[in-house]
Amino acid sequence: MPSPTQPATRGRLRVEIHQLEGFDRRDKSFNRNVEIWRTAHGYVAYFQYEGLEIQTQPALRPVDALKALVGLLSQRGIAHIRTRLNFKGNRYLAERLAWVGYPSASSPDS
Repeated sequence: MPSPTQPATRGRLRVEIHQLEGFDRRDKSFNRNVEIWRTAHGYVAYFQYEGLEIQTQPALRPVDALKALVGLLSQRGIAHIRTRLNFKGNRYLAERLAWVGYPSASSPDS
């Protein structure tokens, strides 16, 4: 059964899977998948790491949903985020595509 934040598969289609790397608030590195789902209202990004589950609001394009997710993760203290598209539909692309880095939010004491 999907978690409360995970997109239900009925009426939705997973269109992309991105690999996301970053450092959490404890400065521990991690690597997780980000799923991009097409819904009736647009594209949403879904991410899960330890006890954190995030689903974005619908966006016009998959890249916009991914950027919204990165922003939400940055607000929660995730730093040094980079992503790479691994799957578009069923097609594996990861070895052919470059990583995309996102600037870390500046901390109040820097």
